[in-house]
Amino acid sequence: MTDLQDPRHAERKAEVAKERLLSTVDQVKARLMPDALKRDALEVVKEKAGDVAERFSDAAAKRPALTAGVTAATAFILLYRPIRGIVRMFLKEK
Repeated sequence: MTDLQDPRHAERKAEVAKERLLSTVDQVKARLMPDALKRDALEVVKEKAGDVAERFSDAAAKRPALTAGVTAATAFILLYRPIRGIVRMFLKEK
């Protein structure tokens, strides 16, 4: 009887395949746990945020005047109403 025809050999191969399958299933279960998914998602977000920050920093260093203009325009848009209110209060007091 050859090794391939031996029932014990076939049973052992089946057992090894079953153990590998169960190990894989356990690994997949662990990766699909909510905490693991959250941790993986946070890592991806951190990496992407770091990349964006680095690219923005490089672009800002290459074009400082444009960066200053965009920053000033953004500040104006965000602070227009509060500043307008302060100016109106100041003008009403006089």
